[in-house]
Amino acid sequence: MKDKLPEDAPRKISIFLGTGTSSRQALDVVLPLLEYEAVVDLQGVFVEEVELQKAAKLPFVKELSRLTSSLREFHTSDAKRQTELRVRAARRTIAVFAGRAGVTHSFRNLRGSVIGLLKETASVSDITVFEPIKPLAMTFWSTTRHITRERHRIAVIIEDLSTARETMIAASILAQRQAKRILIFLTGQALSQPEAVERMMDRILPDGRLSVQKLPDMAPQSIVKAIRSETASALVIATTDTVLDGDLLQFLREELRCPVFLVRRSG
Repeated sequence: MKDKLPEDAPRKISIFLGTGTSSRQALDVVLPLLEYEAVVDLQGVFVEEVELQKAAKLPFVKELSRLTSSLREFHTSDAKRQTELRVRAARRTIAVFAGRAGVTHSFRNLRGSVIGLLKETASVSDITVFEPIKPLAMTFWSTTRHITRERHRIAVIIEDLSTARETMIAASILAQRQAKRILIFLTGQALSQPEAVERMMDRILPDGRLSVQKLPDMAPQSIVKAIRSETASALVIATTDTVLDGDLLQFLREELRCPVFLVRRSG
């Protein structure tokens, strides 16, 4: 019998809106978790980034159109109005989505560093979800190829056995509801205890749709290279000290092409 979380355990799931490619797309990725959990507190987080706030105080900045490669002046009043519109859209999107999913929800509009707020949120939420940003140089056609390209795997990084169970359960839910395969990357402590990891995988993960690889280290470059090579539809990773204390989150946000699920150890 596969392991699962207690049915009466409230689960706080936080999702960062407006910092990636599409808030609605990110919410759709989260839906299997909401359908699985008996009690969910869904929190939408919109961040007014410090860097953008500083730019908005300038007399004007120039905005590059990704479609036409043309430049236009973007004045302070424009920046403020656009931010207000994005906040309202994010608030409305999370309310509609939560209503459709039948879960309670809240919304926070914060100012500061996205990475700093990600770390803060991940330390108190059971699961925190964010989407990477698109590089400015990405063209319309490369974006289209990226969106239409088939993605068939949920990538999971197992570094620490103390966080492995919750991470595997989250990945199992995503994979089963979306009929996707799971690719486990073992690194750190997990590599030194293969039998314990294998027993855990047997109890939790779906049969027949699982493969395992070694990850040489938790260096940001190593992780991004591994995930990109598998064209993963999502990355599930525990909020270990390595993830929260280093530059890993920033690198994942800038270089990955799929949503990231940060899973906190319970208890």
